[in-house]
Amino acid sequence: MLSSVGLRFLREFFIRRPMIIFDFDGTLVPISSNRDRVQLHELTRALIHRLSLWTSVAVVSGREISDLIKKFPDSNQLIFSGNHGGEVRVSKRIYNSPEQDRARRHLEAFLKELNGFQLRKTHFTSTLENKGLSLTFHWRDSEPALALAWDLQIRHLTDRMGGFRVIPGI
Repeated sequence: MLSSVGLRFLREFFIRRPMIIFDFDGTLVPISSNRDRVQLHELTRALIHRLSLWTSVAVVSGREISDLIKKFPDSNQLIFSGNHGGEVRVSKRIYNSPEQDRARRHLEAFLKELNGFQLRKTHFTSTLENKGLSLTFHWRDSEPALALAWDLQIRHLTDRMGGFRVIPGI
């Protein structure tokens, strides 16, 4: 329970309507080796909803925005940014841009090139996640030598094709 001074401070703070931004994986939910099974705790969902009645709240993630929105049913007041900022939804409206169309085409070309790699044909299965605007390679459960081989292949291909950034994760 907050003191009267604490409540007054919070009211003054929220009068200015700041935006509070939460990362999804690793902040609102624990990092998991099975990203599809991650569930947002009901109390967390309720607290974020309640906070959004006081101020602007955004949830950002590397996940596709459609996946992120599914985690927050009935939360039209939240702002969502998925796919590392490539997708945005504000008040039920998902914003699209010509850059997204170009990124999708470039990613399709990248995948065609990637499919030609011998490593792809022999070792790589469900650890590649195509998010439409980005690709994520989940190395967490891979053997270190295989992860290194893939890292080198990906970096070689991104250097050759241009227009991509490799962003290491945890």
